[in-house]
Amino acid sequence: MADCEFYYPTPKDDVLIEKYQIRDKFVVSYIGAIGVANGLDYVLECARAAGKSQLPIHFFICGDGAVLDRLKGNAKQLELHNLTFLDFRNREGVRELMNITDASFICYKSVPVLETGSPNKFFDGLAAGKLIIINFGGWIKTEIEENKCGVYVNPLEANDFVRKITPYLTDKNLLAESQQASRQLAELKYSRKLLSEKFSDIFK
Repeated sequence: MADCEFYYPTPKDDVLIEKYQIRDKFVVSYIGAIGVANGLDYVLECARAAGKSQLPIHFFICGDGAVLDRLKGNAKQLELHNLTFLDFRNREGVRELMNITDASFICYKSVPVLETGSPNKFFDGLAAGKLIIINFGGWIKTEIEENKCGVYVNPLEANDFVRKITPYLTDKNLLAESQQASRQLAELKYSRKLLSEKFSDIFK
């Protein structure tokens, strides 16, 4: 479910832009568990590819988990100056990060069973009105493609991220349309209020 009352589209706060040092940057955020199943080495590879292509993108990985220290080490070794790790934070903290985020990255290892999941970060991204980026197939891929609110990137080729995201850097209208489509999908299909009412109706 999408909490459309707590998360919602907001203009980027200038104070937060300075706090996170992302002025004139397109912000891609991964917010959630940092475990083996999440396959976040791919996000590091996307950051590396974006840096080599000199794209004005900054990545945030926010959360905690078993592979966090290893990922930090790998990012340091790769000299990824366009990527920042942020500690796990509560919902208020997530909402703050969402304010400066342009695209929410939902990342998993390329394992078929993981394509069946319903990650909270997907619904949070929809409610906040963010472009959704995923690197796995399944129902979420179908949903974002049919509703034109996100892109699928090849999990075996980080340069595909560069190809898929570049149009959103050059066409602000395209980005705005996709972000609006995310919020619309959240409101019309996944709203917590809407689904709660449907659930309660079962017992009437």
